[in-house]
Amino acid sequence: MKKFVKIIAGLTALSLIGVLLWTANGFLGNPLSKSIANKSAKKFILENYEELNLSIEKAEFSFKDGKYLVDVSSPSSMDTYFTVIVLPNGQVFGTTYEDQFLSKFNTWQMVNEEYRLMVDGILRDENFPYQS
Repeated sequence: MKKFVKIIAGLTALSLIGVLLWTANGFLGNPLSKSIANKSAKKFILENYEELNLSIEKAEFSFKDGKYLVDVSSPSSMDTYFTVIVLPNGQVFGTTYEDQFLSKFNTWQMVNEEYRLMVDGILRDENFPYQS
């Protein structure tokens, strides 16, 4: 009887550990898939954007859709940055290159932030004639 209880307790413990690991994998990803995503993104960048001389960040897991996001930027241009989206199996799902870089959204965002800082400074100035 004691052997049976030990077996049941062991199986229960293994089941709980399995559920815990499965849940953690769903929220955090796993190191093997992260490594595969990093390698896939690096290969993809070298094949498609080699002329841009880009630096690649480490992959981050997005628990919302289960994909890895790899940020890519150029050390020589503030406007050149986008994200490579990689599936856990290493397949490149897509990029935000067109949405962020080719559409000049990055440049617009940078100019908008600078403009916002200038306007905030004027509005907060004690000599500004209007209440805001």
